[in-house]
Amino acid sequence: MSVPTTWCGVSVRGCGAVALACALVGCGGDAGGSDGATASAGASSSSGADSEDSSGSGSGSAASSAAGTGASDSEGEVTTSGEACVIGFDLAVLEGHVGDLKALIEGLPALGSTTAAAIVAAPGFPGQSSAALSLEEPCQENEPSVEEPVCGGSWCWQVGCSGAGMGWSVNAWAEPTPQNVGEVTFQALTTSLDWSAPGAPLSLSLSSTATAGPTNWSMSGAGSVNGASWSVNELFPSLVAGRDVVLSVSGDGGAASAALMIDSVTVATLRGEALAPTGACP
Repeated sequence: MSVPTTWCGVSVRGCGAVALACALVGCGGDAGGSDGATASAGASSSSGADSEDSSGSGSGSAASSAAGTGASDSEGEVTTSGEACVIGFDLAVLEGHVGDLKALIEGLPALGSTTAAAIVAAPGFPGQSSAALSLEEPCQENEPSVEEPVCGGSWCWQVGCSGAGMGWSVNAWAEPTPQNVGEVTFQALTTSLDWSAPGAPLSLSLSSTATAGPTNWSMSGAGSVNGASWSVNELFPSLVAGRDVVLSVSGDGGAASAALMIDSVTVATLRGEALAPTGACP
């Protein structure tokens, strides 16, 4: 089992991870999937879970809007046909991802110094979330530490203390890789939640390396969660050759909005659960 990045010079506390693995994925075999590897700086320690994993709404399950969309002769292109703007990649993949982000973020438990959570999400990958993860005690200043990784199904997560006050992080990643999900192949996928102090916004980061035939769905993103309000911005550097593609998603009080921009031109917006083309072309 591979872990995206490595911590150096910190202690590994495994007892909590063993209990968490038993609670979430059962004790038959190596539930934690741990080989002693550790995850990236800023991860935090956990000791238990209230229930088994739960998944968010499935990526790619939402129906795409037919107006102005459709595959062009070459995937990843944006062209004009008459007066319509033809988007040469599948908007349904992004629709499913928007739905996943909304379900996962709005479904987070009340987080604090001894309560964490894990999520993993990317376009084409069904969003996954853990139950609430209970830390045995609050993280301490200048005492960075990490638990052993815990794996269940198609993903793993690892919690630990950053050593900055009570701050913790939970890093999650797809396992194994490469991993095929429908037509999408993931070479890498990571998601991180970072909590720093009571009342402070929760930070979120995401990245994936993924392709589906000629379409490159690789992306990197960042966001924040502050009470009922949240936002995520993702950059797709290779989705359309030579163009900047950005997906911006936000929510407030249960309502969500999203905009897909190519070279700063909004080509699709969220209407209901569908990304609908605006007709504008970059």
